[in-house]
Amino acid sequence: MHTRHSESVSDPSPKARPKLVDRLHRALEALHLLLFHATDLETRRALVTCYRSLFDASYSSEEVVLNLRILKKRYALRMRKSDIFTLGEILHGGQYGVRSPLPSQPVILDAGANVGFSAAWFSALYEGAMVHCFEPEQENYRLLEANLEKLPGFVLNHCAVGQEEGLVSLRVADHGALHSVLDSEGNGPVQEVRQIALGNYLREQRLSQVDLLKLDVEGSELDALFGLGSEIEGVRVIIGELHRSAVDEHSFYEFLAQRGFRTVWTKDLPTEDEQEAVQLFEVANENASRADQTKPIRSPNAEP
Repeated sequence: MHTRHSESVSDPSPKARPKLVDRLHRALEALHLLLFHATDLETRRALVTCYRSLFDASYSSEEVVLNLRILKKRYALRMRKSDIFTLGEILHGGQYGVRSPLPSQPVILDAGANVGFSAAWFSALYEGAMVHCFEPEQENYRLLEANLEKLPGFVLNHCAVGQEEGLVSLRVADHGALHSVLDSEGNGPVQEVRQIALGNYLREQRLSQVDLLKLDVEGSELDALFGLGSEIEGVRVIIGELHRSAVDEHSFYEFLAQRGFRTVWTKDLPTEDEQEAVQLFEVANENASRADQTKPIRSPNAEP
């Protein structure tokens, strides 16, 4: 097992010091990853250390490498111990268990790719998928490259997505999944990062159809959709997180409904702080072609 050590930091997320119910959830999550995804003893040991530090409220950015089985594929994924939150949400929680049918060999945009867990999940879920990843933060992108750069079926882009193109200020949070271009009042350091509009990207890549767009952009959800412009007509399905403290829920869904999207499902994540309120969602474009669609492989933990 390869590790990289750095100083411990405090996690602003309410998940950092889990209460009894959350501890039980995390214990079941750990058991699931150990039994169904870890491929060797070394990975199981590394997973145990990740969850032990979580239960001890000892948040560390020490890195581990996990050899994981995701459906029929195997990956060697490098991550920080704190990234266990994100890994568990995807592999155990079924956060991106897409319910809408997609065509074979789909084109997928992963906006807010973090270190590559969701991209690996989509690649395992849909055989022959081409996943275009977008991640602005330097350390996240370094890990994303380490995990996916040499594998087929991935296109990595070191940038944010938004309404306009240019340089933007990214506020870097302690937790790798919480960086935001909208947090102008935070205490963390700032990185100047490149931002692109997805509509321009699709035209440059000559992509006339996007079968799945995943959004986890920490409050920039509407800006990312605005950046699609008329290209949103070619998007079949969108799945992701809606951050209610930054985006008006009614305006978000009304914008999508006016462009032919219907809501497939939503789920409010539990939180004690309204400023942290997040809603998971999936919407499908009723105007998109229904030809050559296949049902995804469902996660065993995805809700019906």
